Amino acid sequence: MCTAATIHSLQNHPFWARTMDFPIDFFESGGEVLYLPKAKPLEMLSGTITAKYDFFGMGLPNSYMLTDGVNEVGLTGGLFFFEEATWANEASLKKKDKVPVVLDELVSYFLAQCQSIEEVGALATRLAVIEKSTSPENGLTPLHLMFTDANGRSIVLEPVENGEFTIHYQTTGTMTNSPTYDWHVTNLRNYVNLSDYTIAKSQVGDLTIKDIESGSGLLGLPGDYTSPSRFIKITMLTKMMNQVSDEQALNALYTAFHSVIIPKGVEKDTPTVGDSTSYWAGYDIKNRRLQLLPIASQTFTTVSLDELQHAFGDEPQHFPINLNENLYHHIVE
Repeated sequence: MCTAATIHSLQNHPFWARTMDFPIDFFESGGEVLYLPKAKPLEMLSGTITAKYDFFGMGLPNSYMLTDGVNEVGLTGGLFFFEEATWANEASLKKKDKVPVVLDELVSYFLAQCQSIEEVGALATRLAVIEKSTSPENGLTPLHLMFTDANGRSIVLEPVENGEFTIHYQTTGTMTNSPTYDWHVTNLRNYVNLSDYTIAKSQVGDLTIKDIESGSGLLGLPGDYTSPSRFIKITMLTKMMNQVSDEQALNALYTAFHSVIIPKGVEKDTPTVGDSTSYWAGYDIKNRRLQLLPIASQTFTTVSLDELQHAFGDEPQHFPINLNENLYHHIVE
């Protein structure tokens, strides 16, 4: 369970953010910030590739599993849980001339090689997902992907055709989980009445009914944490909110996410297991900068690709997040 959205600042620069929601805490599972430079071949389960671009993001060390990240030309994206995902038999792909890839490596795979949503889409047409995982002990995780480029355009990739991708170019710039993306877009038709303007009063016969304070334009906005409801909430809120300056954009975007951040305990599968939000990640795409909030600490961590490139050059690095920090801090001083 996760949510993502894109906004543009007053300067027309794009900003992308997501929540990481899952029954297993990301940081307790070893999640860190990973930096992967282009100088070294990436020896993935999907095959060894030569990266064109430096990139970094949130992921698991000793693997190429990134949950989200950004590269040096501004392509940004992430993985999201998706029950409808399918996988192909590797032998069958030889007849289709498709490149076999591992689903949970694909954020790294695309960030290493692509700079625009057109390049992402073109590469995706040559790929098919096979039954392998970076964490075989945990089995296959069904996923779909969203990417946003430096121009703020977004693309959604869903492996629903025997491991091959359905590609969505016309998007809202927002993302959640199941069902398929086209279903979520159709579901928006149920909410065309929502408005960012308060309805001050209504006339019922001879009786004038006044509003209760303000916000009546959004009466009917879903309040639960299901994927369809989160899609409606984050789409409406990010499209209606005022544009702000570059300096204010990530904080404004975080505010919009308050309604989709899942507290522990409110979405249980069993008395002890249920989804909750591990972190919120906001990316300033123009400046290749991450602003990260682990929900357990309520302390923002920031890092930029420029800082990582300057400090480490062509050496891969990974950084644990200190959940006990009490100050707003940088990974690289």
